[in-house]
Amino acid sequence: MINTRPPFQFDKDVYVRHPNGLLLNGKRYAKGERVPWKELSMDKTKIQRLYVETHLMHKDDEVQETVKPKSGDGLEELSADQLDILVKSINEKVKAKTKDATEFQTKKCKVSKVHAKQIGLIRTWRSRYGELEA
Repeated sequence: MINTRPPFQFDKDVYVRHPNGLLLNGKRYAKGERVPWKELSMDKTKIQRLYVETHLMHKDDEVQETVKPKSGDGLEELSADQLDILVKSINEKVKAKTKDATEFQTKKCKVSKVHAKQIGLIRTWRSRYGELEA
């Protein structure tokens, strides 16, 4: 695996990256807490090694780590109105592809006013009857 992190910079502050924190010189530092290694006259090579081993980070490293590309079906990004339009669109397609009202009632996508529940209902419907949406 290629290391894509920028090299350690002695002039920048370092912060704990490890989720469980880090014990240095008898003091426990929490994740995200600044480590005052210069003020405590800690060894430069030790701090650099901890940085290379990804126990420490510069603040700009954290920004690069937290910005992740969106993936998936994108339903979380939709508003309640957009989800409502999507469900109506799905149900119109289901109505056109089903033979009678009973089959439509069985296969239609259910509706909820709760945002997270509506997303779950759409995902459940897609796993069962997703071929009707195409």
